[in-house]
Amino acid sequence: MLNIHILGTGAIGSLWGSYFATDTNDQNYSLTFISRSIQENQYRYHLAPEDRWIQGRCINAQRQSKAESIRYLIVTCKAYDALQAMEQIQDLLMEPCHIVLLQNGMGSQQAITKAYPQHAIYACSSTEGAYKSDVHHLIHAGKGQNLLGPMNTIAKQIGQPTWIPDNTYQYTHDINTALWRKLIINCAINPLTALYQCRNGQLIEHEPYHQHLKRICAELQPLISHQQLDIDDAYDLARHVCEITAQNQSSMLQDKLNNKRSELAYITGFAIRSLEESGLTNEENNRLYHALKQQSLKD
Repeated sequence: MLNIHILGTGAIGSLWGSYFATDTNDQNYSLTFISRSIQENQYRYHLAPEDRWIQGRCINAQRQSKAESIRYLIVTCKAYDALQAMEQIQDLLMEPCHIVLLQNGMGSQQAITKAYPQHAIYACSSTEGAYKSDVHHLIHAGKGQNLLGPMNTIAKQIGQPTWIPDNTYQYTHDINTALWRKLIINCAINPLTALYQCRNGQLIEHEPYHQHLKRICAELQPLISHQQLDIDDAYDLARHVCEITAQNQSSMLQDKLNNKRSELAYITGFAIRSLEESGLTNEENNRLYHALKQQSLKD
């Protein structure tokens, strides 16, 4: 039996827990969740619309037992928490530990990969949609795709992570392109929906918002060329996502409405730094970043 550790008990951590807790898997798994918020030694939650209950052990990130050992780890906490959360459990990691990173934006994946070269580190770009109605209820709102690939040499040498149920992800040797594609989409949509407090579809339905979206995408487009990325036009990518997720609230808008810290620094902030380092203009994205800061968006 493989013991899977999941760092974080939010919507994405709970969703990934459900991947392992199904009778259709060839492999038997035990789940251990690592949490700062749940004090009980068990974490049990209901998954809808599949209508099943999932249960795993739960240990506190700050009071874990030294006898605990981690071979397979999925990191699902927010980008701004990921590195610090890793530092709290680093003494429990077996070598090499197989680690999957599921953060929005870019920057945290690279920081963790640099800090832990002795472990096999993978990153995942996900379009899955999930949210929690309360601590013990998870709604899988939209079936998406998990694109997963290696971040460092050890992971490349090991190859596909066969410990993860193979019907839950697609493997790619070029995860960098997938991360950049999602970053471009997030840069175009998330901060604008937070600024205007609108759903995704309104960015292309309301002309002033639409023009702002076009300006942001036009500034991001040279970055795609400079990074030599094989991805579609920035505006085409953003428009398509706005169309197929028209009724959705972006995660950044949800953070703003709930007065929670956002991942702005790892989305727009990362793009601003990348544009500057590439010798490209970042005026539109910089203006957007500071407009959100003036609205007291936490990052």
